[in-house]
Amino acid sequence: MTSLMDQTVDPCTDFYSYSWGTWCNKTTLDANQSRTDTTYTAIEAAAHELVEKLVDSKLPKLAEFYDACMDTAALDTLCLAPISSPTMTQVVLNRGHQVPTLGEPTRKGIVLLVVLGRRKQNTCPTQLPGSHNCRDLTLGSATPC
Repeated sequence: MTSLMDQTVDPCTDFYSYSWGTWCNKTTLDANQSRTDTTYTAIEAAAHELVEKLVDSKLPKLAEFYDACMDTAALDTLCLAPISSPTMTQVVLNRGHQVPTLGEPTRKGIVLLVVLGRRKQNTCPTQLPGSHNCRDLTLGSATPC
């Protein structure tokens, strides 16, 4: 602790400089810092490193998902085919009006952001029973099923 002290300062005059003066003079702050906290800095660095490691390891898969979502021409062509396989989806109709559960994803704790309603007779062979007509689901200018 004495290595942090500035013993050239009179403690009765300026106790803060006496107790922390050497540390204050030797410690430099980054240009974006107005203060420093070693505990917070260590936790922040560890958290940043962990997030970087997680994102970097999954970046190719994230890029693949993003590219698949942005390919609206392919999505318009496929309609609901990607989610209509029996292993991916089990449709449970709630009084014939809405689909409250989409099988496996919800059982595994994945929150689904889409609720499919029953409005028209199916005209697309790749649609789920009770779902919208493909014309209601197109994302771009591609011709629906």
